[in-house]
Amino acid sequence: MGKHFLRDLPPEIRDQIYTHVLATTATGIIDLRPWTIAVERSLSLLRTCKQIHRECKDLIWQHNGMALRDDHNQLFDRLSKLYAVDSPPRYVTIVMNLELLDIDELAWACRGLKAILNWPSQVKVHRIHMSTQFDQPRGVSEFTTLLHIRANGELLDGRSSWVSRHTSSNQETLGLQTVWPAFSHWGKQRWFKEMLLNNSDPRRLLEDLRMSLGGKRICVEGPMQSLQSCSKTWLPTKLDARNGSLSIHFDDVPFLT
Repeated sequence: MGKHFLRDLPPEIRDQIYTHVLATTATGIIDLRPWTIAVERSLSLLRTCKQIHRECKDLIWQHNGMALRDDHNQLFDRLSKLYAVDSPPRYVTIVMNLELLDIDELAWACRGLKAILNWPSQVKVHRIHMSTQFDQPRGVSEFTTLLHIRANGELLDGRSSWVSRHTSSNQETLGLQTVWPAFSHWGKQRWFKEMLLNNSDPRRLLEDLRMSLGGKRICVEGPMQSLQSCSKTWLPTKLDARNGSLSIHFDDVPFLT
């Protein structure tokens, strides 16, 4: 691919070229099914450079009905409607499980979480916890859960999602588990996620979310470390997009177990 490809060709032409490479059937739709050697070879285009990776990923998401960088998303609408003006006072812990913790999925989650600003004043957030289990071994029950979410969950920006709420006294745990469409069979899903992983640093994105929501500090956890000291606003520990987790804590509410 010529070095002036990105400079000289407009985005519309580049998208046509990407579609020609990535759509392996005559439909012109990038659905990556059925999964074949041709599909795997076409995805090697994403390894060309960061900009082509971003543009191809945007196109794959668009062809599969998934929002990636929209300013307004369905997750925002879903969370905005959870609490009415006359809802009883409560402290809420939000637990989100995402397919990856890369900057693209985190940006989608952060845009949705801005809905917290629309909640009534008596509903206060205690903690936001986001995690992924990309590299963790999974048992039959976990695969069954994923299949159940795909079959019965609600679609939020193209992701099959399962929203759960557990309330005890004045405390509530709000759970959200998201699953991507089944682009490939089970054996190739880990490889496919690796191809789509965006390794850009998400710290500025997460710091913006913390500040906009009034959070006090961010804690990062990983597979090889225990929960780190949360005395600083941001820890230097690099977030593991494949198997890590992070929490945004709000100090202005009582400690909840």
